[in-house]
Amino acid sequence: MSAPTTMSGLRTMIATEWLAWRRGARLVVIVVLIAIFAFLSPIAAYYLPAILSSLGDSALRELIPEPTATDATTQWTKNLTQIVLIALIVIAGGAIAGNVARGTAQFLLTRGVSRAAYVTATMVVGLVITLATSLLGSLVAAGMTALLFDDGDPARLVAATAVWGVAAALLLAITWLASAALSSQIGAAGIGIGAFFVLQLLAIWPPAARYSPAGILALPGRIATESVSGAELWLPITTSLLSAAVIAYAAIEVFRRRELP
Repeated sequence: MSAPTTMSGLRTMIATEWLAWRRGARLVVIVVLIAIFAFLSPIAAYYLPAILSSLGDSALRELIPEPTATDATTQWTKNLTQIVLIALIVIAGGAIAGNVARGTAQFLLTRGVSRAAYVTATMVVGLVITLATSLLGSLVAAGMTALLFDDGDPARLVAATAVWGVAAALLLAITWLASAALSSQIGAAGIGIGAFFVLQLLAIWPPAARYSPAGILALPGRIATESVSGAELWLPITTSLLSAAVIAYAAIEVFRRRELP
């Protein structure tokens, strides 16, 4: 039997991967996390100053500013970056490595699905679910913000979420590359989380934060609180997208050359 061609079985593999997401716990985890933060981020921003004020004296109350819609947007982007993104990285760590360990990947590869199609479908479905759920969550968060605050800016909140999606694409690509190369789901997730912290450390250097992928993690929060335009906006986004594309291609090539058990 001849080996599958470069992208043979891609449509079948996309359908299979989507079915695995629907039947497994991964989709439930992501949807529940995003739904919780979409509802609670604006509520927390609205009531937290009042709660803190009730715990302090009158002098402390005077120092706590009135909550604004900006606080709600900032809280939403922080939850996406600090909690949802880490959960996605952990899930992505097992996207390929876990299936190889269970023998699922080998079974599909003997049914006419090429290695390139297998990795591509894994990344495409995972990224589409990430972007779709986060953007839907941003609409819920924008609606909650509009209910609680008079100065809400839904476009700003959605824009911040879209830029967060770029950061997610970059870090997920790194994690998928590790998952394609390693046998350990924990190891792959660890590399993704390590990349998360490396980007944050690099962002301490202002030029890197402004003009390279190092600034992509902080950019959603900046969009939530200030006007960002020009090179400071587009260079982190563009370089992150290009880096994600190159890393995703590397993941395909690494898996094509990997010896499977």
